[in-house]
Amino acid sequence: MSYLDGRLDTGRRFWRRKSITTLAVAALIGGGFIAAPAAVAAPGSSPVSVSTVTVVPQPSISGSVKAGSTVRLNIGDLEQAFDWGVEWYLDGVWQDVDSWGPEYPYVFTIPANAVGKRLSVRGWVFWPDDEAQEYDVDGGIVIGKAFTKTGTPTIGGASAVGKTLTAQPGTWSPNVTFGYQWLRNGKIISGATKSNYSPSAADVNQSVAVKVTATKVGYTTLFKTSAAKKIEAGSLKPAQAATVSGTAKYGSTLKVSTKWPSGAKATYQWYRGSSKINGATKASYKLTKTDIGKTMKVGMTVTRSGYATYKTSAKSAKIGKASFSIKTAPKITGIKKAGHTLKVSKGRYSATPSLYGYQWYRGAAKIKGATKSSYKLTMLDRGKRISARVTVKRSSFSPTSFASKAVSISVPPRTVISRDGTYKVGTGIKPGLYKASSSDGCYWATLQGFSGSLSDINNNYFGTGNTYVRIKASDKGFKTSRCGNWKTVSSSGANASKITKDGTYRVGVDIKAGTYVSNGKGNSCYWATLDDFTEDLDDLRDNYIGSARTIVEIPKDAKGFKVHRCGTLVRE
Repeated sequence: MSYLDGRLDTGRRFWRRKSITTLAVAALIGGGFIAAPAAVAAPGSSPVSVSTVTVVPQPSISGSVKAGSTVRLNIGDLEQAFDWGVEWYLDGVWQDVDSWGPEYPYVFTIPANAVGKRLSVRGWVFWPDDEAQEYDVDGGIVIGKAFTKTGTPTIGGASAVGKTLTAQPGTWSPNVTFGYQWLRNGKIISGATKSNYSPSAADVNQSVAVKVTATKVGYTTLFKTSAAKKIEAGSLKPAQAATVSGTAKYGSTLKVSTKWPSGAKATYQWYRGSSKINGATKASYKLTKTDIGKTMKVGMTVTRSGYATYKTSAKSAKIGKASFSIKTAPKITGIKKAGHTLKVSKGRYSATPSLYGYQWYRGAAKIKGATKSSYKLTMLDRGKRISARVTVKRSSFSPTSFASKAVSISVPPRTVISRDGTYKVGTGIKPGLYKASSSDGCYWATLQGFSGSLSDINNNYFGTGNTYVRIKASDKGFKTSRCGNWKTVSSSGANASKITKDGTYRVGVDIKAGTYVSNGKGNSCYWATLDDFTEDLDDLRDNYIGSARTIVEIPKDAKGFKVHRCGTLVRE
């Protein structure tokens, strides 16, 4: 080892006490110092010869090479030495500790984090004759403190696939940090380095253990392995019990419903009672005629890697006959009036029926004897709702009835009015010619609206109740008061030749046409010949007002004759 300008080439600090002209370097080989002849001229001088190097005792390290302990370098008697120095190393890394010259003790306190590292020391001795010795001492591997208490690792939890194993390191003192490695048959399981471990399919029937590593700064790391556990296959269970859903009727499809864990595979087999159904190996099954009256069962076999095979079954209700479903409902057609015939269509269904049956209803009540596809309306049906039910039948199907929509049967407009009031023409009263039956004080009006305004009145009348009114189809309403009963008139009448009562008469029906003479008294006689009975001025042909002693010619083509306060008129 050479010196340049008073500095070691290692970069360490070194102060010389006198001029060094030569340097002899010795290397510690095999436990002793061997003089190595070499000469290096000091700066500005000529080479000089080196005398024999004094051999010092074998250096050694005393003390426990343990974290936290203090060790000492023993080098023997150096009283004749000019100077000396040492450097401490851990795994070859220099430790910044001054240990130069006799004023410093040759000691080193090993830090806590040095456990497992190699301790070594390098030293130099410089003699008065400028001779030097270099030496290295190996202190060995630094050990740590021993734990005062160590636990015995065990494994908790069920030892089966699908369960979780937990490493339980036991009680250690002082407190330590644990590391884990799970083993399968003594070999490392890749990635299994947590305190918990979930056995996989590869672990079935294998032995699993956990290796626990206890570490703490300043302490010797300790490894302990638990006793092994043999891993069993897992147990498969559905997330919900298996059930059979679907309508238990011929033609319907049954389906088994359940939830299996991820990765599970199920196979199915359907049974009719206890008999296996060939080919029925899916999760669903369409019922056939043969299944009617039977109870269906489905068996399930479920497998999953690492798990024991699981078997279960589920049953259906007793299988009934098929049901018709409707495509087109029965429909009633025909004129909805009494005396007319209604018909109901068969309707269309999911399967074609082989037989059809019919029943007609008035409201909710059956119409006795109305059991055909057609029905003739009667007077009892007026104002009622009529419907029909079609019953369809077919082998292996349950008979089913389907109802049509109900239709309303119209009520014919009145041809008789027995109460005062206002009536709608067409629905409340039928247009036509009506005759009243009361005494004097009759009032009627034909209407074009129902606001109560005078403008709604088409025509009106006030007078004797022995009168007629023509209600037209164009009228909206008819109002009557104190006129008694109104009835439609027949085409026949008295065809009399004498008029003894005030009122309105039909010519050719109630009275004959011809010349009539009155010998009555008073001057308030009124008569009129009419073309109709609407009280419209256009229907007034001729009229008269004056003495009751009068003669009137009633023509054959007149429709009516009205007379008031003229006494008795006799035809000549």
